[in-house]
Amino acid sequence: MGHSGSSNERNAAATGVFAAKFRLGLLNAAESDVRLVLDRCEGEEAVQAACYGNLGNVYLTRGDLNEAERLYRKALKIEKKLGRQEGMANVYGGLGNVYLTRGDLGKAEQFCRKSLEISEKLGLLELTANQYGSLGNVYATRGDSGKAEGFYRKGLEIDEKLGRLEGMASDYGSLGIVYRRRGDLDEAEEMHLKSLEISEKLGLLEVTAGEYGNLGNVYKRRGDPGKARDFWVRSVELYRRIGIPHMVQKVQGWIDRLDEAGELGPSTSSGQGRE
Repeated sequence: MGHSGSSNERNAAATGVFAAKFRLGLLNAAESDVRLVLDRCEGEEAVQAACYGNLGNVYLTRGDLNEAERLYRKALKIEKKLGRQEGMANVYGGLGNVYLTRGDLGKAEQFCRKSLEISEKLGLLELTANQYGSLGNVYATRGDSGKAEGFYRKGLEIDEKLGRLEGMASDYGSLGIVYRRRGDLDEAEEMHLKSLEISEKLGLLEVTAGEYGNLGNVYKRRGDPGKARDFWVRSVELYRRIGIPHMVQKVQGWIDRLDEAGELGPSTSSGQGRE
């Protein structure tokens, strides 16, 4: 088959187009673009591996963990065969997030640390920051807020140095959750609002939906159920629009429990969340 441009050029182009749509929460469009490239790259293993990894990201975001793992492992098999360390590091990070979402924290940490080891060795600062964030999530899930905050701040330091606003939005949101769990609601609100400001400015729909949910959690804990509900409804509407059904269900559950508890008086507007 004839293809214009080198495999590396096609790989970079395919990844760039995917990343732009994926970042904006356009999951169906991102998936369609990747599958189009996959159909046209017979024999180009590096491109195929990148496509499988990107599709894994889509299915992870949708909450289909089995399909995400299957695709990541297809990508990993090719990356190992080609000896592509950067590709392996990316896939290890994806698998770490699959196991984190499943609640298998030991495997999650193992894969995140494998990714981190490679990214630090190769000087891949963006991926290093991402893995600090993922390890922070592991420790936050274990209830170790001190270690979680330490990893989040290491990620934030790199993202600030790079001027990487998307990463900073994620870091601020993660720190906000740590502060809320400690009961420091003013600091939590500040972090979530900083994350929301960036995500709205950049059009990062999934992050925006998550921050609506996180702010709702802060206001609920403060004793303002009406404001909490407003943010949760906004979150649900946005998650529904971008096609992340497991998060629609999760945040709608918060709204339903609030309504059933009768804390509101007359019903208010709408809201949602990502924690």
